Order: sequence, then structure tokens, then C-alpha cells
Amino acid sequence: MSRRISADQLLIRPLLESDIRQVAAIEQAIARDPWSVELFAGEFDVPINSRIWLVAEMASFGEPADGANADGKPELGGESSSFVVGFGGAMFVADEVHIMNVGVMEAVQRRGVARRILAALLLGSIDRGATSATLEVRISNTAAIALYRQFGFESAGVRPGYYQDGEDATIMWANRIYRSDYTQMLESLKR
Repeated sequence: MSRRISADQLLIRPLLESDIRQVAAIEQAIARDPWSVELFAGEFDVPINSRIWLVAEMASFGEPADGANADGKPELGGESSSFVVGFGGAMFVADEVHIMNVGVMEAVQRRGVARRILAALLLGSIDRGATSATLEVRISNTAAIALYRQFGFESAGVRPGYYQDGEDATIMWANRIYRSDYTQMLESLKR
């Protein structure tokens, strides 16, 4: 198993328009029904208070991983000294937040990146007044379901044929996310 990426190696920050191509490249590599560059770009056309989009940027690199170049940097192209390795987005409907998409570059999966992105998304959502959170996840994506359960999400039903290939989605909810014990848990998961 790969070692966790330390907090000083990973910066969680807001998505910038200049990040869209890197985010779309990650999405294309990991998703069965990937969002296009245009869909990600379209998120900048909606009211800013209706969405929250974050990226995980590796600021330093340890040992090279699969999909990394000789310097240990994930292969995304460009001359930047840091690279986007994950992302997450959510939309707000009244006092609910809907996690729309979370993705992490395959070379750094299972190293705590998605956990940190999700914790930061939920903390940001609580700051904006969210009291509950929901999401859909492929019924076959047991790793993601296990991650969401760490955050208190529970299965609440199924959306038959939700995905383009006909696979069902599990609907998951986390309620009363504004509680101090929940936000303390999020703070610990963010590290």
C-alpha cells in the first residue's frame, strides 16, 4: 500500500479556470462517464454562491509513483512546479449540499487525497449554511462507498440506471452535518 501524502505536500484550494484542463485530464483517465472540459468550464458560468469547487495540488513530491516522471511528478504535462492531482465539486440547494464529483489521479489514489478534498468540501459547505449532504455513487464503487461512510453518509436508496452505461447509483445522505462533533471529525479527516 502506498504511503499517505503528508499535509505539507498537498494544498487544497479553490478551482481556477486555469486548472480546468488538468482536472478534465484526471476525469478522463479515471471516470467511465467523464465530464468534458466544457462541463467543467460551464461551472464558472453559474452563480458563485451555488457551487464550491476545490482542487488538491501537490506542492512537493516524494518517491516516484506509477504514472510519474523521473522527478516523481505526476505526468500531466507543462512546466509547473506543482500539479493538480485531485478535485471535488458540490452544489447548494437550499440548506443541502450535493457532492457532484470527486476525482483523484490514479497514481496517488488511496493516499488520503480524496478524503482531504471531501472534508474540505463539507467544511466549506457548512460554512455556507449546509445542514445535510447528499451524493450518488456507482453501486459497484465499493471504495468510494467506504470513503463516504467514513464521513457519516448512509445509503438511502437506489437510482436505477442512473449512469450512461445503465449502472444503478446508490443515493447516500449525511444529515445534521452542522453539529460540532461532525465538524471536528471533518477537521481530523482533512489532515
